[in-house]
Amino acid sequence: MEENPPTPNAAPPTINQYSAGNKLREHMERANKANKALAGDLYVDESNTRYWKLGRHAIPVDKMKPLQKVLHLNDTELAELNRLAAPFRGLSDRMNALDSEWLNEQPSEKQAGLLLRAYHVDRYMSSQQLAYKLGISSSSVRQWEVGTKPIFKNQMTALQPHLGLSDAETAKLTELSDICRQHLAEKRAMKVHSSKVGAALPTAECDLLRETLVPGR
Repeated sequence: MEENPPTPNAAPPTINQYSAGNKLREHMERANKANKALAGDLYVDESNTRYWKLGRHAIPVDKMKPLQKVLHLNDTELAELNRLAAPFRGLSDRMNALDSEWLNEQPSEKQAGLLLRAYHVDRYMSSQQLAYKLGISSSSVRQWEVGTKPIFKNQMTALQPHLGLSDAETAKLTELSDICRQHLAEKRAMKVHSSKVGAALPTAECDLLRETLVPGR
């Protein structure tokens, strides 16, 4: 009897909160690594690795490289495990920033932060690890990522070697950070102008002018 041909363009398997944990369990079994031993190798509590396998906690990005070493994963296996875990770290939008078409659709002042986040997550580095390498606070990196603080040129120079960015990647990040800087400067100027006008006008006129300067306020 002739077999039916495979269905073309079959939908890829759905990723859910258990996907990364199931894949981690497979790798652990292959490496003959028990839960307690893995936790010890990664210097984490045993409950952490248990929750990763159960899908209750997402595997942190800064544990990906140690997992590769301990479980003897090749680069393809590591990338797959990271891809399965990323959406449940709240990072799926940041990872999408590596797609230039998607990035261009985001607010221009947010693009630098999204791209920076994508770069360091793609290299299995957390915000805290990046901050440590740069000798700055974690809050500074977070401000870059959410677009409330621009990346200055001297900081960009330090970022390139720590993230292993190519000249093209650095140029793109610099360009987007300049847009962020301009947006923040305009926002500050608007705020100063609005406060000065407000101090010189009666309350009713001040509110009307602010509504005109800041639509939808």
